[in-house]
Amino acid sequence: MQQFRVTATEGAWRIAAWLLLWLPICLLAADFGDAPDARYVTPGSPCDGYPSTLASDGARHADTSRLWLGKSVTDEPDSKQAGDEDDFLIHQQVTSGSWRGDAWINVLVDRDGDDNFPCTRPYGRWESDADWTVRNLKVPNLVPGEERGVKVPLPKDRCFRITLTTRPLNNYHGRGSFAYGETEDWCPAPIRETAPTKKKPPLPPPTT
Repeated sequence: MQQFRVTATEGAWRIAAWLLLWLPICLLAADFGDAPDARYVTPGSPCDGYPSTLASDGARHADTSRLWLGKSVTDEPDSKQAGDEDDFLIHQQVTSGSWRGDAWINVLVDRDGDDNFPCTRPYGRWESDADWTVRNLKVPNLVPGEERGVKVPLPKDRCFRITLTTRPLNNYHGRGSFAYGETEDWCPAPIRETAPTKKKPPLPPPTT
């Protein structure tokens, strides 16, 4: 009976080859949402909303090339905390790059506007059950190269997060790591205070 032995040198070479293969993949940029994260602005803040950054365990996707929301997708190593190019509001569709199978959509909406202590505007939360407005909307039988239109109710007066995954979610509050898909956030523009309107002096009476 022939026996095969792996020497220490061969084992080291195999480990090195494995690292060369997988390390670049591990270092690839992921996809994050961009809703305002209180802990990004104030590290150690008691406010835990909205969870967007890696430090807050914000929803993120390791590989967005398999399927995504809208017509295009961008990757970043962490939440940008700035305006982005997410386009699902314009193009309500799921795009499959190479994914074959089912996908699921979940939507969180800050319906109760809980910007109360310990959170203050513009930060809020997606913690209540009422905030999970769309639960595991199934997009069945996607095939590579397909663009599938979907109808998802989305408000324009509240911050929301829409997450596309290849498995249904449980107890979702906007956090966690997922293999494939994309997460998009949208928040209304902050209300800006305006200076009080100055009253104009009365016009002088006409002269005759």
